[in-house]
Amino acid sequence: MTGVSSIVSLHQYFTVKRFRLFLLPFLTLMTFFSAATGQEGDFYQFLSENNSLNEFLKPQLSNRLIPFAGNENVNKKRLQSAVANKNDKVIVASAGNLGLLYLKKEDPAAAYNYFNTSLEAAKRIKSQKAIGIALLQCALAQQELKNYSTAISFYNESSTVNGQGKLPKVNAFILAQTGQCHVSLREYEKAEMSFRRAANAYSGLKMNSQAAVCYNSIGEVYLRQNDFKRAQENFNTGLTIIATEKEPKLKALLHRNLGLTEFKRGRFEMALEYFYKSLDYENQLIIHKLIKDSYLQLFTYFSFSDNFTKADFYHEKYRDLKDSLSTAAKKTPSGKIALKTELEEKERVIDLLQKQYQEQSLASNAKQLELSQIITKTDIALQEKDQALEEKTAEVEQLTREKAISERDLALKELMISKQKNFRNLLIILSACAIFFVLLLYNRYTFKKKSNVKLIQSNSELEDTLKRLHATQDQLIQSEKMASLGQLTAGIAHEIQNPLNFVNNFSEGALEVIDEFTATEDPLERKELADELKGSLSKIHEHGKRAERIVKSMLQHSRQGSDEKEIADVNQLLHEAVNLAYHGMRANHKDFQCAIEENLQADLPKAEVVQQDMNRVFLNLANNAFYAMREKVQKENGGKSLLKISSILKKDKIEIRLRDNGPGIPTTIAEKIFEPFFTTKPSGQGTALGLSMSFDIIKNRHQGSLQLDSKENEYTEFIITIPLKG
Repeated sequence: MTGVSSIVSLHQYFTVKRFRLFLLPFLTLMTFFSAATGQEGDFYQFLSENNSLNEFLKPQLSNRLIPFAGNENVNKKRLQSAVANKNDKVIVASAGNLGLLYLKKEDPAAAYNYFNTSLEAAKRIKSQKAIGIALLQCALAQQELKNYSTAISFYNESSTVNGQGKLPKVNAFILAQTGQCHVSLREYEKAEMSFRRAANAYSGLKMNSQAAVCYNSIGEVYLRQNDFKRAQENFNTGLTIIATEKEPKLKALLHRNLGLTEFKRGRFEMALEYFYKSLDYENQLIIHKLIKDSYLQLFTYFSFSDNFTKADFYHEKYRDLKDSLSTAAKKTPSGKIALKTELEEKERVIDLLQKQYQEQSLASNAKQLELSQIITKTDIALQEKDQALEEKTAEVEQLTREKAISERDLALKELMISKQKNFRNLLIILSACAIFFVLLLYNRYTFKKKSNVKLIQSNSELEDTLKRLHATQDQLIQSEKMASLGQLTAGIAHEIQNPLNFVNNFSEGALEVIDEFTATEDPLERKELADELKGSLSKIHEHGKRAERIVKSMLQHSRQGSDEKEIADVNQLLHEAVNLAYHGMRANHKDFQCAIEENLQADLPKAEVVQQDMNRVFLNLANNAFYAMREKVQKENGGKSLLKISSILKKDKIEIRLRDNGPGIPTTIAEKIFEPFFTTKPSGQGTALGLSMSFDIIKNRHQGSLQLDSKENEYTEFIITIPLKG
């Protein structure tokens, strides 16, 4: 990581480069005005009180500018001239400007040399403000050079020179940067103390965002030490402070660090919740990678826990996120700054999780360590025996050479036997591990095999069930047709009776006219009687055709019929179906009365439809309307029922409307009325397939639409739209 890392996050809040490039012109400006004017006053007299929302610790510069601050050649000439003339005030300003320019070039060593030159000149003119600024400049450069101990010394000296009580904002900033230097030196107790003091200072200044940043840094210190409870407390304190602030990036970071805390504790599902919350505030690539690692950990945990459902779930999520991250990485611009920022943030997260990774590595290599210890003990034993052999050999040499050789050979044999035994034990251990692994694999294989057999059996049972379901569905549809046919039988009888009465009456009249015709000889009277007879026969023919249509309609409704479309008069089908349904209702309920208002377009063109299907739709909708209106009349003990039917041509489509003044359909069930078997009628009244079949006939067979418009306690209207040509 670079020198002065952010108190929060290198790529999110307060990067070193951006802070320095902003602060150093200000420091040089202070030196310039102090040297030029000699005025006393607040060290930060040129700062605005406003703070940036995203760079929490960065002081803001006013609109005053430094002369020649960005011109390297001009500042070098001024510095050379000032050195030659021993003009320390100009040395302070020009050397400070050059230090800033070299920090921009990422050359902190050269920048420090210029800042040190400015410091020496400030000491010669004995300007406390110039000395304080130069010390702070030197501290920043040393922090960039990763000389953290030296940087801390400069920070402490600058704080002493500036006066801790006079400049609370500056001192709070110095405390925060000092804490970051202690973190880099792994001096966590000192770091925690500095961050704590900085947090208290910022809280006293009502600078909530900066205080929250410091609490985040304290939490990170505890997180590095695996003190999860204190880490969590400080992260939550930071969130509480900025609860009402508009700080999405800071909130995202605090939630991310809470997720890292749970991740290190092995509570990966809780970690996922915090990572998701972090993404709600800011979509960061590093969070997606942490979520991916959490998925992998959960997949591993549930796999070894034999919870294969969750294991498969997290494995699928891991694969999807891994693929999407790979795609995103290919599309991401490979700029040096973006790449460096991402690597720094990744390195920071790895540093926070470092102990956890080490523990996981130790756990995964436990068996290898155990084997290594066995081998080490064996080697120690061999060394001890070798030493004993040497001692024994020395004693034997004092006796006889032959006896010494004999005993040495015997010792060597014992040593070889011991080595063979140890090697055999090692092989036994390795073989046992291998056998255990093979048994584990075999167990998984047999489990999957049994699961596949059960899956095949389940599929077979599901196919049989599906076939039975289709057969039952066909039977229910036929039952619906027969049920509606049974309900209409009485109505059909009543409807046929009307044309039969006309036929009987006009036939009797025709017989009387014929008798009169044969009895008279008057030509004029015979002509009048012939015209009257012709009219009676015409009426008999008309009502006979009407009875024929009713019977035909009944037959079409009862038989399966074909799906072939033919040209038909939609107005006639609608009129006959509505009247048929009404007389059917009247036959079953003598007390029911309903006015039928027809508004059918007279010149409506004929359409290509399946007549028996359209007849079923109209009958079903009319029956439902009459049933609903009768229920309303019974509940209210009175009232008039009215059914309005209309038809109209709209471009190349016919629109049919059936509107009743019944109780209406509540909005809670309006979306379900077209579902099969859904009904509001009492059990046993119908099959609850009428509207479902009607919807299917209009939409799938006629490429039209069936819509509902209803207002509770006022009306229900069904709107049918069908094309002229199917």
